[in-house]
Amino acid sequence: MAMMPRFSVVSSSVKRVPSVMVPAVDDAGSNDWSLVGREELCNQLLTASVELKADIKGHLGYISSLSLNFIHSDELILTVGYSKSVFNFLKYAANKKRQFRVIVCEAFPNNEGHRMAESLAAEEISVVLVPDSHVFGLMARVNKVILSCDTVYPDGALKAQTGTYAVMLAAKHFSIPTYVCLPSYKISPVNFKLLPNCSNTLNSHAQCAPESMTDFIETADLSVNSLDAPSRLLPASECLAGSGPSPLIWLPNWDYIPPGLTSLFLTSEGGQAPSYLYAMVRELFNADDVSQSLKWVGT
Repeated sequence: MAMMPRFSVVSSSVKRVPSVMVPAVDDAGSNDWSLVGREELCNQLLTASVELKADIKGHLGYISSLSLNFIHSDELILTVGYSKSVFNFLKYAANKKRQFRVIVCEAFPNNEGHRMAESLAAEEISVVLVPDSHVFGLMARVNKVILSCDTVYPDGALKAQTGTYAVMLAAKHFSIPTYVCLPSYKISPVNFKLLPNCSNTLNSHAQCAPESMTDFIETADLSVNSLDAPSRLLPASECLAGSGPSPLIWLPNWDYIPPGLTSLFLTSEGGQAPSYLYAMVRELFNADDVSQSLKWVGT
């Protein structure tokens, strides 16, 4: 049996409580997902995916509309790499005739900043692309920093692309406000360091299926300290042959950014202080669902 989606109105925005597929109960009284009909499961997944797509589009549109409250004429704004939410945020303000300039850090080694600079230039926004190493020297001239992230935890910590931590530290040093675009689907219900096996290593893997579906279990990498291939930075063909040891290259995919560096989170409910994240988590997540999800996280 499946529960139908439920809707509630909070702060003039519609929030959806996702559809939940309830497994059958076997003779022993435990959940048995193998008894759920394939057609029923597929229909629920398709419906949920359509609703999620609509939610994402709605969140991004509302966050973009907030730009007129945070971007003013003749301001200098700094961002890192490419982010669809940040791009739409800046584009919306430019379309409303706000005149401002943007500094884009290239986000080496992915160099997604090049894509961001090209996209902004195509919208006739004044943009300057700079190396990541120039951040501290330029920060004193910046009016505000606008960033995106991969995940936000209830305590205000972030998981974001490499280079973001350095930018936020520089902004704090010069007392520059830092805003993070935060669609609700990027909010984690649990503080990262409370996840099993994360307190020391900041690394975890999760089984993306209940134990009863052993034939379909896959492992998702939830690591904040996951590393990319060193060959992206130093191809094997460029390594010098010699008697000395081979170079050791660390190429992290993400920065773990501790709480206290974000001024405001730009959400579908407006600009929210980091202290409000716990209230958002209570609105968005069911405690039983969170507990069950933690059971799927491997140690």
